Amino acid sequence: MKQLSGIGLILLFLLCTAGNGAADYLPNSTLETQQIRVFTLIDTVGVVIEKMTLSWDVSTGGLYDGLLYGERQGSLTWTDSVMTNGGRFRETRTLNLDTAMQTAGIPNFDQTRVITYESEGSSHMLMNEALSIALYGSVSSTDKPLVCIFSKPSTEQIPGFCNKASAKSSLRSVTSAAITTAGSARITGADALVPAALAYEISVMPTQASDIGYADATVSTLFTLSILEGRETDITLDTWNQSASELTYSDASTASGYITAFTKVFEYQSGLAISAR
Repeated sequence: MKQLSGIGLILLFLLCTAGNGAADYLPNSTLETQQIRVFTLIDTVGVVIEKMTLSWDVSTGGLYDGLLYGERQGSLTWTDSVMTNGGRFRETRTLNLDTAMQTAGIPNFDQTRVITYESEGSSHMLMNEALSIALYGSVSSTDKPLVCIFSKPSTEQIPGFCNKASAKSSLRSVTSAAITTAGSARITGADALVPAALAYEISVMPTQASDIGYADATVSTLFTLSILEGRETDITLDTWNQSASELTYSDASTASGYITAFTKVFEYQSGLAISAR
């Protein structure tokens, strides 16, 4: 019998406080905002192909002109694909996007879905999902091409930052599994007290129809962070554009074979003020 490996639960809750002046200050929304609502219900025996992409960039100034003085920019990307070459496939999915300014605890983007799959003959299922955010801010007076520009000597400015977070999951050779995923992200805020946020979770378990009492699949996840923060004080002419805090994080897991349970949870927030969930 194949052995289960790499099963675990991880909860990452990153707190960046304003005490050292290092944190995201989210861009506000444009006057015109958009909302997207999508509901999906599929119940079939046969071939299924789904592919979805979302890319959203927002700036307090103009995109692609570099970071101007005091400008903040954010981006959100999401991709998802599912494919089967037969078998019994059931899916329920809800997706929401709201580009308006959000308050703490309310995301711009969220998606939840539940899939159950049982192979017939030699059929199998493949699935990939990726969600990422990037936030950039500058208090410099340069208009050079978009780079991570940090703070200048001023006690009245919020320092520069360049922060990125991502979550990915993939399933291969799925012949029997019950899969639940949920992802959410926020890149616009009503004021400086609203933190950036990304959350993702995935759970893989046996289906109720499983004859062996296990899910049979190869499951992989990857979570990453790249954080660069500046300071608003104690900066000299030689160090105004240098980072004052750097943080990187990577978490990769894989389980293959007969799976009793596989659960991964990733939560990230960064802001001038963060409240406990």
